[in-house]
Amino acid sequence: EYSPSFIISDGSSQFQETSFSVISDICNGEYDDCSVCNGANSDQDCAGSCFGEAIVDDCGICDGIGPNHQCWDGSIVCNPFDCLESELPTPDLFSFNQSLSQAFYFINNIYIDNIDLDDDDWLAAFNGDVCVGSRKWDTDLCTNNICDIGVMGYDGSDLTDGYMLINEFPSFKIYDSSENIYYDAFPSENFSFENGGLFIIDNIVQTDYYCNNTPSCSGCMNENACNFNSNALIEDTCYYLESDLLQPFNNEVIFFDNLPNDGAINFEWSNINQSCYENVLNYNIQIFDSNNQIIVSQLTQENNIPISYSNLNINEGEINLYSWNILIDDIILSDVFSFSIDANMMSIIDNKIDNKIDNFKIYQNYPNPFNPITYIEFDNLNYSLLKINIYDINGNFVEELVNSYYSPGKYQVYWDGSNFSSGIYLYEFKVANQTIRKKMVLIK
Repeated sequence: EYSPSFIISDGSSQFQETSFSVISDICNGEYDDCSVCNGANSDQDCAGSCFGEAIVDDCGICDGIGPNHQCWDGSIVCNPFDCLESELPTPDLFSFNQSLSQAFYFINNIYIDNIDLDDDDWLAAFNGDVCVGSRKWDTDLCTNNICDIGVMGYDGSDLTDGYMLINEFPSFKIYDSSENIYYDAFPSENFSFENGGLFIIDNIVQTDYYCNNTPSCSGCMNENACNFNSNALIEDTCYYLESDLLQPFNNEVIFFDNLPNDGAINFEWSNINQSCYENVLNYNIQIFDSNNQIIVSQLTQENNIPISYSNLNINEGEINLYSWNILIDDIILSDVFSFSIDANMMSIIDNKIDNKIDNFKIYQNYPNPFNPITYIEFDNLNYSLLKINIYDINGNFVEELVNSYYSPGKYQVYWDGSNFSSGIYLYEFKVANQTIRKKMVLIK
């Protein structure tokens, strides 16, 4: 028994017997990352979190949501490559290759003329003229009747050359299967492409027809044309078995003194398109006199030909009237144009009137022919009294246009033929004892 007053033990101390148990914390192995002895990290989830709840989904993705890509047949798969091959024929312009780079655009509504697409219609995404995704728009096969379209990006392979790049915007097109028509389409919102992106577009509506140079879409829509296309939706160039006469133009008056010096008048017309005539083109030009008698009939493979004056039987001192047209194999291609050669003024100009006036330069009136106003310009080198009178073709006085003194300079006057009938008129310049006349044609 212990006593604090004892200093020297007498050997008589007695101790109460006590029992102890020892708890050991020594691991006979290794601790894992979750501090579990010999646990081998079995308490970690797929994300590496101790005692976490993340698991690998059916697509092999940790903490993933499982299959979420909807195929054309409504089946849900992990990857577009897992979809069965569609038994539906893809529209010709909507074929594309799968890519490892993809974004998905969900569209609430798609319209053609404010009507929802039919189940057999298609939507496609494009990068320029390259199709980068398409699907048949059967909303019954889509979750909650909201379908998405996979838009393919460039993944480095040759098969995806020209596909979407990051920050590029896809465009959309619609195929109306019942009408076999393609349309450009306009989305209510635009979202640039990014790999793995998910986007929601409220609506897409059709705009213009989309042809992509397919003959079934654009072409001539006039059934009277040589190249009429009954399947055409957009008007293209039409060609007809007809020619436009170019020279001489209709009702043209050719003054004999203005005829070319090579002894011929050139006749010109437009070529017809080869689609209208499969054989070698042999144009036949016919020229008629005032009695409607053929005086010229010549063949040429060109669309122009010079006709000698001698073939036209020009009578000096009168107006010679003609008409002409173009044929192929007795098929009339053109309208009939009229023209005249005026040889009536030759004697007046050559024999009765001087060819020039000293210190004056007189220009041909313009326009000529005219209706109803024409302009006459002249240069005066000296202070002079000038008279300008108008005469008809028979030399009858019509009107005094000018009677005044002019200082040196350049001048312009005009004549208004509103009150006169169509025909050939003369404007006469007279200074002192010198006179010159020029011809002009009023056509109404």
